[in-house]
Amino acid sequence: TGHVYETTATSTANLRISNTTIPKIYEAFFLEDKNQVAFRYLGNDEKIETYVATIRATTTDEGVKTNLEGIFMQKDISDFSTSPNGRNIFALSPNANSASAAQLLGQSALASNPNKQSTLFNSPIPVWSAEWFGGEQIAITSKPSYNAQGVLYFINSRTGFQEKILGPIPGLVTKPSPDGKKVLYSKNDGSGIATNFLTVSTNIIKSLPVGTIAEKCVWSRNNKDIFCAVPNSSLTGQYPDAWYMGVVSFNDSLIKIDTEQETIRTIMSIGAETTEPLDMINLQLSPKEDYLVFTNKRDLSFWSLDIKE
Repeated sequence: TGHVYETTATSTANLRISNTTIPKIYEAFFLEDKNQVAFRYLGNDEKIETYVATIRATTTDEGVKTNLEGIFMQKDISDFSTSPNGRNIFALSPNANSASAAQLLGQSALASNPNKQSTLFNSPIPVWSAEWFGGEQIAITSKPSYNAQGVLYFINSRTGFQEKILGPIPGLVTKPSPDGKKVLYSKNDGSGIATNFLTVSTNIIKSLPVGTIAEKCVWSRNNKDIFCAVPNSSLTGQYPDAWYMGVVSFNDSLIKIDTEQETIRTIMSIGAETTEPLDMINLQLSPKEDYLVFTNKRDLSFWSLDIKE
């Protein structure tokens, strides 16, 4: 519906903040002003709409009412990312200049003025994903497939400087640490998914004894620990494609990896907290890192897990 709710990590109670109905929403990004949100949805013409809106509260004779006021960005933004502090946005969208060799443009803007953009990235290849992982750093990774060679670039959002970090690697999915000094990544090594992490300064790569898709992980702010959802099934075959297309679903446990001590600890075993199978995506840590929230890819339900030690 596009309605906005407020809840907590410790309760199932929720409060509706806005009841403006926007159907078919697939993504929402809250910005520095927590009353500002970018909605991503399919329009009536089946093109992707990105609407950056502010939730306004007004007092009437009938009480306090809320409505959305905002602006539309260009259509068909294929990937959208926000800076960690929510002040900036980065969008990947088709190049409107048909005479240009670049099919895709990567453009940044202030969240307060999303249509005043500067171009940081362009490519003749139209399929990329972006993650704004550090203060000024954006990771650009080619969309993964088991039979395609993927690459990862870091782009400085202030200077536009680009640096190739990884690739070509088949089935590449990446998750950089907040400081950009390490990169967790998964790949298809011919028999299935293998998970490694790279120390950028030394170019040293170490393999992990668990197999998972890097998108199912989140870094701690200490740049040392990683929390990962690990499928109970063997990831052999045409991965990550089969999982992205929904051909297969997983039932995950949750582990914590210490990349310095090279230790792994189980946080939640399969079936320990719920009998419902959990295919975990969109993992996020609370500010004190005492709760981990995630989406169950099987039905898009939203979950919170107490991880206090």
